[in-house]
Amino acid sequence: MQKSFKLLLGLLFLLPLAAMSQNSMAGDWLYNYTDEDGSQIVLKMSFTDDSYSVDFGNKGSADVKGKYTMDGNQCTLWDVEGAYSCPSEQKGVYTIEINGDTLTATRVKDDCPGRGNTEKMVMQRAK
Repeated sequence: MQKSFKLLLGLLFLLPLAAMSQNSMAGDWLYNYTDEDGSQIVLKMSFTDDSYSVDFGNKGSADVKGKYTMDGNQCTLWDVEGAYSCPSEQKGVYTIEINGDTLTATRVKDDCPGRGNTEKMVMQRAK
């Protein structure tokens, strides 16, 4: 009986962690968009616990690297390096909603003109 209770207690402790990992931004996300020439481009955003990278064209190398913080469902991000990066003081603020394998980022404010040109981005978790 005590062994069963410990197993149940352990499972109850792990369930919230599993739910949180499903709703975490950590990992790779893909966003399809049309550039100014009409070409379809796949953008890959990769998130760790406190940083991100952006790979325009999903070619395997980061074009922009940055940092971010979360406050509830609000994400504040800033670039730190890369060919298409904005100065780090040009921060972006987005509301994040994760539903299964879909991440929706809705712009609240973004001082980086290249990054903030889309009101809402809907990304799919990369498989």
